[in-house]
Amino acid sequence: MIANFSKPIRAALLAALCLSATLRAETTSRTLSGLRNFGPANAPTARVNTLTVTLDPATNVLHGKPGQTIGWGFNMAWASNAGDSITFLSSKLTGDLSNISTTGYKDIIGQVRGNTAGKVTAGSTWQTAFVAGVSGIGSLTISPDALPGRTHEGQVRLTFRVTDHLGVEPSVLKNFVVGINVTVVVDEPDPVEPADQSITFAAIPNHSLAEGTFTLSPTASSGRTVRLLSLQPNVCTVEGNTVTMHSAGECTIIAEQNGNYAFRAAPPVTRTFEVVKVPATVTIVGSLDRNYTGADQTFTATTVPPALPVTFLYDGDTIPPRDPGIYLVQAFINAPAYTGTDAATLIITDVTPPPLSTYSGWLQTHFTPAQILAGVVTGPNASPSGDEFNNLFKYALDFDPLTPLTPGDRESLLRMAGSAAGNSIVFDLPATATADITIAVEASSSLGSTGWQEIARRTGGGPWTGTADVFTGTPNATGTRIPILVTETGLPGARRFYRLRFLQVP
Repeated sequence: MIANFSKPIRAALLAALCLSATLRAETTSRTLSGLRNFGPANAPTARVNTLTVTLDPATNVLHGKPGQTIGWGFNMAWASNAGDSITFLSSKLTGDLSNISTTGYKDIIGQVRGNTAGKVTAGSTWQTAFVAGVSGIGSLTISPDALPGRTHEGQVRLTFRVTDHLGVEPSVLKNFVVGINVTVVVDEPDPVEPADQSITFAAIPNHSLAEGTFTLSPTASSGRTVRLLSLQPNVCTVEGNTVTMHSAGECTIIAEQNGNYAFRAAPPVTRTFEVVKVPATVTIVGSLDRNYTGADQTFTATTVPPALPVTFLYDGDTIPPRDPGIYLVQAFINAPAYTGTDAATLIITDVTPPPLSTYSGWLQTHFTPAQILAGVVTGPNASPSGDEFNNLFKYALDFDPLTPLTPGDRESLLRMAGSAAGNSIVFDLPATATADITIAVEASSSLGSTGWQEIARRTGGGPWTGTADVFTGTPNATGTRIPILVTETGLPGARRFYRLRFLQVP
């Protein structure tokens, strides 16, 4: 026995026992050789461990159909010395076989030992045959997606361990790694009527561009993988089940499953969602009360995040205003990934002093020298046209004193409007202001002779004063008349009456 040798000699013998060689063919064997002492004479005897494993039946070409499990037995011939045992450890597929196999192997073999006496003559052989359907069968399941007609070549790699049981403690001698070349031919599947399948694909909610990506989880009733494709790759793309968003807009994703020999193609399902911009803040910068200068009135804006591009609209137009008037100014963020708006009211006022006229000059325009000298029809309170409007009134509003006022003229005298903010009146004044007339705007809650209160006044071409807000509009197309807007704020829903009074300045 090895235990009778000195430690250096025993180590050398153990090293010799670990020598191995590999043969890769249909029949593969691994051999361990060395010395062992049998009997009291301590006579050295040659050790032989030989393992031969072959497929049963003895062919390495196997046939199977997609989705089918194929199996085979193993024949194992093992020559060894008494007291040795062999144990199966593991199995593995390598090469092209691992590409089509969906399962591994059952245990090939358990532990095999010598005869009942524990002693055998060197070179004794045990033959173990494995039959399909029992423990110890090698098997693989061909993938359902394997293509018929394809040939796959690889190797069944088996690992066994030899253990010496003659000593007090079992001693592991060596592992056998046996490679058996196997070829699998994928046959045509049995003809079957393909089954229907359907795709379950939940609705996709809108996503913010700031998210970057999100995942989807469509499924097919067949259990097969669903393919996703974006119909607007400039807005979003799909890689596997991950959606990547690139720009704001509408994106449609289609889910497909093309089927195979067992399933028909599923009806495709589409889902559409909106990639929305990230909310941002824009603030219009600049005075909203401006004087008429003849130049365009423009604005700038600040944004959060900063430095985003901004587009301005003025009453819905991109051209900045320059004429006196009231304008709606809007600012829009036009960055690809952000959205935001702001709005304000711009008032442009013409502060140029209007040209002035006088009552005496007006009389000379409309009356003869004789009429002026007589003074009968040219006095401030005279009404030569007979329409109940005297000369002072028509002078202040630049009407012909000899012609009665038309319905259109009367309509321009006083126009009222109500709003949630208050009440307003509008009347037209001549573009040429009167130098010696004071115009007073009065308001009352009734039409009686009392209770009238002055809310605004202007003398000549001077500024408007009073408790009401007064706005001078843009001259009409002919440039002869200017609308005046007078607003009483803080009186929503109140009943109000208005009138104009004209006073001659000495």
